[in-house]
Amino acid sequence: PLSVEEQAKLNFATVFPTIFDQNLNIQGTMSQGSEIEIVVSDLSGKQIYRMVDPVYTDSFSESISTSTWSSGIYLLQIQAGRRKQSFKVIKY
Repeated sequence: PLSVEEQAKLNFATVFPTIFDQNLNIQGTMSQGSEIEIVVSDLSGKQIYRMVDPVYTDSFSESISTSTWSSGIYLLQIQAGRRKQSFKVIKY
């Protein structure tokens, strides 16, 4: 099992709110010069959103407009370099 400190190092991103209507916000930290990939899929595996961008600072921030998405549960995956983090989010 990982200690709280070890787990905190793995969790490099924050997603808010996890229950949302119009927008989904993502913030995090990473190494400069890395590339970030954000992918959102529905529970059937269909990709709803994908963004790949280089990051030139030690932090990133992204706001995703979800106004055209259907209500439901989505899986959000963030990859930055070799680090990967997943979230379950709900559109109401």
